[in-house]
Amino acid sequence: MAPKTTKAAIKDSLANLSQDKFAEFVEQLLDRREPPKVRRSEVEGKSRLAVTNLLVSTFTESKAPQVVQEILRDIGCSDEADELGKPKGPILKVESLSFSAPVGNPMAGAVRAGNEHFVDKYQLELISRVSNVAPILDELLSEEAGVKGQGWISEVTV
Repeated sequence: MAPKTTKAAIKDSLANLSQDKFAEFVEQLLDRREPPKVRRSEVEGKSRLAVTNLLVSTFTESKAPQVVQEILRDIGCSDEADELGKPKGPILKVESLSFSAPVGNPMAGAVRAGNEHFVDKYQLELISRVSNVAPILDELLSEEAGVKGQGWISEVTV
């Protein structure tokens, strides 16, 4: 079973709330004192899916679950907060991964998981966790411009 994405876990937590509790959740979200702040116009009359997307885009995939758990506990929904904190399925955890790819052979020296290349083995999980592609593309374009004519990027750290 593939790991549940952050967005799917938050969506499921909000789906379990009654209409009243969801309205209370939205009010608590608007009343948060810590930045980033959410504007009323961004959540007023929005569906649970739209609020989920807003949470992930505003607070990032790594911080959104913590914000949601905090608000759920504040409105008396500790069971939903605890459920959101539980891992669903296998967890892909990469502390630090580094490999060199010499010019002319981009896959030489790549880290392998078993007999399969790490990226090939975990491709779907890695892709499913990307929520904001623009900064990645900007970085790749700037790196490509910096090494143009030198071959492949020599060091990649994940």
